[in-house]
Amino acid sequence: MIHYVLASHGNYAREALNSAKMICGEDTDRMNLLSVQDDGDGIDRFGTEAAALAENLRGNPVLIMADLFGGSPFMTLLSAFRDTEYVCLTGFNLAMVIQMLQYDGDDLHELAEDIASIGKDVSIRLIPKIIPEEEQND
Repeated sequence: MIHYVLASHGNYAREALNSAKMICGEDTDRMNLLSVQDDGDGIDRFGTEAAALAENLRGNPVLIMADLFGGSPFMTLLSAFRDTEYVCLTGFNLAMVIQMLQYDGDDLHELAEDIASIGKDVSIRLIPKIIPEEEQND
């Protein structure tokens, strides 16, 4: 069974999950949220929680989604989960969280590919698609 970790700076992960649940109403029993808060203990507490979560999930495949590549949540999770089977995606958006919640398979790598594809597909530049090119410079 694949477990999920959604991690961010501030409340982004929590609110993205709340929005996804509002849209698709999926069960979130396997979802784990971690966030770095701006309260003085932020990254230290995050590191402690990440290490405990990694220990608890050891032996299970884990999909980690972090808000930013190279950010503190990302780097801390890579260290904490180094002895766990995981795939980490960064730059998550609402469509990616919805896709994760609706996945009913057990192939971690297939899930990661699906979610990465969704993330790319929903990020489009709309102006050329809505406004004809000759009108864009007027």
